[in-house]
Amino acid sequence: MNYDSPSDLQSFENFIRRFRPVFAKAHGAARRLESGANASGGLESWCFTFLPDYFCRTPSLMHRWMFR
Repeated sequence: MNYDSPSDLQSFENFIRRFRPVFAKAHGAARRLESGANASGGLESWCFTFLPDYFCRTPSLMHRWMFR
């Protein structure tokens, strides 16, 4: 994805906006899982199981859009 292109960025924003409830739900599940499951790897293993690894490697930008 080319982040320099406004149309790409806009469509990505629209995608995030549409699926934010889903992301928030997944994020909440991950937080609950992380707080009680550090033995099983916590958030990172959950992340690699359910989300693409680019999300896990660079979460900050995605999180700013998803959970703002």
